[in-house]
Amino acid sequence: MNDEVFDFDVNSAFSYSIDVAAKIYKNINSQEEANKLFLEQIELFFKNKGRKYSCSESNRIPYFDEIIYKNDEQKISILIEKNGTKSVKTITFSTIDAYSVKLVNEGFHNKCLFGLPIFTMQWFDEMNAIFIHFIDRESYLKFDTPQGRMEKEFFGF
Repeated sequence: MNDEVFDFDVNSAFSYSIDVAAKIYKNINSQEEANKLFLEQIELFFKNKGRKYSCSESNRIPYFDEIIYKNDEQKISILIEKNGTKSVKTITFSTIDAYSVKLVNEGFHNKCLFGLPIFTMQWFDEMNAIFIHFIDRESYLKFDTPQGRMEKEFFGF
């Protein structure tokens, strides 16, 4: 793994930003459009590395479709919820992959990654895994109400 250390204590109350979600979903009309833009950004990420990559699909996880992008340096697994409106829920990658720390830093500081707003991030050294969970458009629309904004302030999001 890269010698760079990621310090989660800098912002111990990390949560998604409703303001980032507002900026993103203001110009996106549906979750399908958001998913498409997200997958395009993943493909650009791999193409910009200048190496061949593969993309495969799996349904080994109940209630989710899984799309796996990988090359020799990086593997990113994307979980898309099957029920209701299909939405990108989580991406996972290894803590030892070449670009992991850069992706985590980008997501942490921007509160979005590959064009979607981040809900939470989890780093598990014992599993060598990073999980980044996203807020989907439907959840954002429910939360971006006067009551939702009051809850945001009350709970310190």
